[in-house]
Amino acid sequence: MSTKGVQKKAKRNNRSFNTYISLVQKRRHPTRGLTKSARVFYDNLASSMVATLTAEALRCMQSRKTKTLQARDVSLAGSLALPRPIWDVLTSGKK
Repeated sequence: MSTKGVQKKAKRNNRSFNTYISLVQKRRHPTRGLTKSARVFYDNLASSMVATLTAEALRCMQSRKTKTLQARDVSLAGSLALPRPIWDVLTSGKK
């Protein structure tokens, strides 16, 4: 058997937050459920937030001309990318 000329299938990027969404939802509201469309919405929201925060953190890191991402880069990215009321709630440790 020769594998010459046979291309390997590229792995699909199946990054999903569905497991974490389910865990948080069951912890906060154990008697309630989520529809598939609501789960997709939350998954898209989480993916978008991760992409936004990552891009902003990399910009902060590059502006300091370092090659290492530090906690203060991520913190600054959160304060720049998120609306003020949401950032205040996240940094205060409230639910």
